[in-house]
Amino acid sequence: MLRVRPIGPIDPPIGIGEDYLTRLDRELDSRGVRLSDGEVIAVASKVVSYSQGRVVPISWWSKVGDLARRIAEHYGAEPWKTAAVLEEADLLLGGYRGYLFTYKNGIPVGSAGIDRSNSPPGHVVLHPVDPDGEARRIVEWFLERWGVAVGAIIVDSRLTLFRRGVLGVALGVWGLRPLRDLRGKPDIYGKPLRFTVVNVADSLAAAAALVMGESA
Repeated sequence: MLRVRPIGPIDPPIGIGEDYLTRLDRELDSRGVRLSDGEVIAVASKVVSYSQGRVVPISWWSKVGDLARRIAEHYGAEPWKTAAVLEEADLLLGGYRGYLFTYKNGIPVGSAGIDRSNSPPGHVVLHPVDPDGEARRIVEWFLERWGVAVGAIIVDSRLTLFRRGVLGVALGVWGLRPLRDLRGKPDIYGKPLRFTVVNVADSLAAAAALVMGESA
């Protein structure tokens, strides 16, 4: 049975440049939380971004190039944000009514994950660098210091086409099998499944995001 244990709220929040693993270690210890082999630790992507110093002032993009201005005008987007997206996105897919569709860190995401929410006034939070590497660091940290073999996911939120609302998604994964391949297994009538592969990592991320909330 799936059980989600929230560790928080953490007060004060993670500071810019603060090592979130040291803080998480201290919070777990102060709350008397004990971990077991096979548990999965979910960390919000913004926590990782803050720790990496990926919180920057909007004025960073005060000088907007011609390409960014043309794209911003075409899609009705803010020029500074368009310049930021061109710098941050792995791929620009298009846009609609001021919203830019991009591909970043292995997922389709709006505006390359650049987000004003949960950031200081006049600043934005960027997607973390190397989410898989951060998930691996979490796994290694708890194996070395706690002696437990946990899994780890870095959780962000994403939109789903033709659906309202956001869902949790695993930006980074380590220490667990992210997919469960059911192809060839029988369905309830004994017919072999042909295409079904369950995304375990994203399913866990969705459950974790529901507990974390979007303003945490």
